[in-house]
Amino acid sequence: MPQWSHIIGYEEGEEAVASALSCGYPRFVYHPYLLTLMDHAIDVYCKKEGNEKVGDHTVDCILMPSLRAANRCRDFIVKAALSSTDELISPDNSLDVPDPCSPVDLTTQSHRRVKTMDLEVEGIHAVVFPATTGIAIEAKSYWQHTGEIVTSRRGCDGPLRQPGCRLCWGALKAPHRGPGSAVVYGFPYLDTLKMCGRKELSDGVEFFGFGDERDLNTLKFLLSSRAASSPNKKDPGITCLITEFPSNPLLNIPDLVKLRELADEYNFLIIVDDTIGNFANLDLLKDGCADVICTSLTKIFNGRGDAMAGSLIIGSAGKKSDQLKRLMQNLNGGCNHGDLYVQDANAVSKNSEDFVERSSRINETAERLAEWLREREEVEVIYYPKFTQGGLYERFMVKGEERGDGHVGGYGGLFSIVLKNDVCERTFYDQLEICKGPSLGTNFTLACPYTLLAHYHELDFARAYGVQPNLIRVSVGLEEYGDIKAAFESAFDVCRKVRLEREEAREGLGRLGGLGGEGGRRALRFMPVLHSGVSGSALNLANNNNMSTDDEIGTAKTIRPVPSNLFVFSLVLLLLTQSYLLISPFVYSGAMAIWLRPSLDRASAGYYAGLVASSFMFGRTLTSYQWGKWSDVYGRRAVLLHTLAVSTVFQIFFGSSTSMTWVLFWRISLGLFNCIPGLLKTVISESCDDPTWVSDTTGLVFGMWGVGFLISPLVSGALADPVGQYGEGSMGFLSEPLKAHPFILPNLFGSICSAIGWLAVKKYFHETLPDPIDFPWIRFYKSWRARRASGRAQARYKRVNSELELGDLGGRGEDEGVDEEGMAASATLKAAATKRKSHLSDPPLPPATISSLLHHPPTRATLIVYWIFSFCITVTDEIIPLFALCDNRGGLSLEVHKIGLTLSSSGIVYILIQYRMYKFFSRKIGMKGCLILAISFFVPATVLIPAVLFVQGEGGEGGEKGGDTSNLTWAAFIYLAVIIGITRAFASMFFSSITLMSNATVHKSHRGTMNGLSMLGGSVAKMLAPISAGTLFAVCVAGFIDERVGSFLAFGLVSFAGTVCAVMASRLQVMNEFD
Repeated sequence: MPQWSHIIGYEEGEEAVASALSCGYPRFVYHPYLLTLMDHAIDVYCKKEGNEKVGDHTVDCILMPSLRAANRCRDFIVKAALSSTDELISPDNSLDVPDPCSPVDLTTQSHRRVKTMDLEVEGIHAVVFPATTGIAIEAKSYWQHTGEIVTSRRGCDGPLRQPGCRLCWGALKAPHRGPGSAVVYGFPYLDTLKMCGRKELSDGVEFFGFGDERDLNTLKFLLSSRAASSPNKKDPGITCLITEFPSNPLLNIPDLVKLRELADEYNFLIIVDDTIGNFANLDLLKDGCADVICTSLTKIFNGRGDAMAGSLIIGSAGKKSDQLKRLMQNLNGGCNHGDLYVQDANAVSKNSEDFVERSSRINETAERLAEWLREREEVEVIYYPKFTQGGLYERFMVKGEERGDGHVGGYGGLFSIVLKNDVCERTFYDQLEICKGPSLGTNFTLACPYTLLAHYHELDFARAYGVQPNLIRVSVGLEEYGDIKAAFESAFDVCRKVRLEREEAREGLGRLGGLGGEGGRRALRFMPVLHSGVSGSALNLANNNNMSTDDEIGTAKTIRPVPSNLFVFSLVLLLLTQSYLLISPFVYSGAMAIWLRPSLDRASAGYYAGLVASSFMFGRTLTSYQWGKWSDVYGRRAVLLHTLAVSTVFQIFFGSSTSMTWVLFWRISLGLFNCIPGLLKTVISESCDDPTWVSDTTGLVFGMWGVGFLISPLVSGALADPVGQYGEGSMGFLSEPLKAHPFILPNLFGSICSAIGWLAVKKYFHETLPDPIDFPWIRFYKSWRARRASGRAQARYKRVNSELELGDLGGRGEDEGVDEEGMAASATLKAAATKRKSHLSDPPLPPATISSLLHHPPTRATLIVYWIFSFCITVTDEIIPLFALCDNRGGLSLEVHKIGLTLSSSGIVYILIQYRMYKFFSRKIGMKGCLILAISFFVPATVLIPAVLFVQGEGGEGGEKGGDTSNLTWAAFIYLAVIIGITRAFASMFFSSITLMSNATVHKSHRGTMNGLSMLGGSVAKMLAPISAGTLFAVCVAGFIDERVGSFLAFGLVSFAGTVCAVMASRLQVMNEFD
């Protein structure tokens, strides 16, 4: 297939390409010899059945190399296409037993729809089935994915092993004596995953498509959580892990040493396909890392690409080596060569005589070529073991002294490249003067657009794992380095010329069609689109639908782009709203308690003030975990819209309450529907793959707590009880209603903030959860509207047709046009009914639970540190206004609005230092360093807050009773603002750091639930903190010791708890972020 268009035509099934293909790769294309033999088999079957009309076939067949293989294929077809179990030969799909019915005597199989028949030629058997498309597709699927095929040599004449893919299937099948799924680790060759994903061949598959450290941590979590929930607390239900070393086509290297440790701990097998690396370069049995090694001998071992075979090596160091050997012998009927045909074995044997020499030469050429391409300006990225994870690869590389023959392994002959955006990969491929087509390891250099050939109908799936559709894979052959290099240079030269011509054309196209700039460049570059039937409208699609055809053929990068500033603005606004909802009552909770219970005084109001403040967290405790789980199902955006809508209403009810019972009821209700902080933590980590953006945005958004402490106390302090603060006549005609509801104004402000936040989320907030579903009540409403609109559309359609039949072609009424709403609703219903997830989608992890999350040590540790510190900072937040309100020697005797002014001033200090401080330290000392630094500064800063009493001295009125705020000295005011501002700045640094660290401990599909659990524990801490703070402070300044000493004691106990938190934080494990 020398041209890009040939690849597309082949995948699209174009007749011109299909008719030109006289032959192809044996697992994908039936050889002409075999087609002839299949026709012969059908004729024989028809005659045995008494059907003399041989040409009038109602059956079809597929050929298998042995009776056992035919039985396995037959069982696969029965289960896959007929959904039947009563016709199975081996119902458990684990033990391979001979068919009790004679394959020749078809009368004994009369009850079966799928039958086997011995052709009595070289052991070949036919599996005969009804001639339907569905069954034929499943039969071909078995042929392709398992590799149990009849080769052309055998077919012409009419066990080492069958082809390499057959060996992977055999290795997969061997462990499946009992229930258990397989793990596919890393993005593999397509048939490996498809084979494991077929329920007819395995009991399920867990797919870890990146195979990197993040996937390793996810795998650890999966194994530990499953083992914890198993009856014996040890079995995760995994029988084997299959991986490639290196992987195809990204040449990634799995960490076999760490995988071996997991396999030993959880008792599963490690099966490695080393075809790309090959055993002339790698020794994967070293240290017993692999239990089984599968190699396709069709590739570089053979070299000529003219015979199919494979090898399966069972490591003698493995715990289950003897058991595996027995199982494989049973699988192959007691022999050690499977169904490999003797002539194929002879061809492979002869071709492999110079295997080691060829491998060394190809290694050298490929490495030089990869180094050269890496420096080319046209190449965006090159995937080659030396550049991907060289250290992991070199650990298993063959050394001359180990073999005793001086041979030294290399990096193999395969690499993949992705060209830069301004280089047309189609032009490059068409002009590259080397052999083109599938396969690898041939003696001649071979190139192909791998993703299009292997994943044409699942490009999004491949793209999700970094396999870009414009990737070109190159298998280096035995040609001279200079010749291959010259072919690449020539292709690059043509690309440069085309680019210059395209730029000139783009300028003209931009003037004529309005597609200048980047849009024109993309549109013109991809005019030859991949999918047939849309080439004429490619430019219009790119322009009108606001997307480039990059999305169609997948040249868009897999890295999520940095979100817009408006998106960040919506996050900032949400955190400000949340901070106001939470913080604003802190300022007036004491005054509210006194208003609700007149018998209280300023010194004794702390308990009730804490009760009012903590009731919000009590409500949030009850639902925060559930909201987190719902956000993993219904989406982050939908949950945020719900919580903001409810907050808008309930905030007003809370502010207008006139009894302690209703105050507590509405405050608890606000907490029940609040989940903003946990979702913001989740959303920020999911919005972008740029770690700098994530870190900076986390610091910026959670830094809004400080802005909240600037706005919330100032606004709520100024608006709370305006009649009591400013006098009877100060509010004019509003005096009477405000006197009856003194705390309505600060809560009305909060309601407005929630409404604005709802609008911002609705307009600017994009969903970060893949494929969320609607809440049940929204689905019901949409379904009702769709049915109603669809009914109207049908009624109008009938009415319009009636009018046309009557010949009334006059003007229609205003409401008689096309019902676009009805058509859109019908289309929505149809799309919803037909939407299905691909069987190759990343299999979901088991749902996260409280037990599974807390069983994971890194997650548990970060959550505990977060909960303890949340308690400390909330106690501090509550004690500060009580300390300022207290009118004995242990407090400052400030009025409510002046407490707000003081706290707002601390917010100014916070804003001046927080963001830049966090940005600086996060780059210098990392997340864990920021965490420890934040707590280390928070502890002494907290205990220094009551020192303002000595700065203030006896300057206030009232002497022993403190003084009026009008006489609060400037020194005391500045000291208090600075020390509280510093405390809040370091607290914000802590929350930003712990957010990133905790998100990194779980998979993205569990982050909503994890942050829900984080909010659950945090809510408990923050629920207990205000009432604890109120009680603690009231007791400390009650007079049993000096009131000033009591204030220091209250803040000192908080600092002690912070010290415990600092010690725990120093032991946290820093993990790379999951994806």
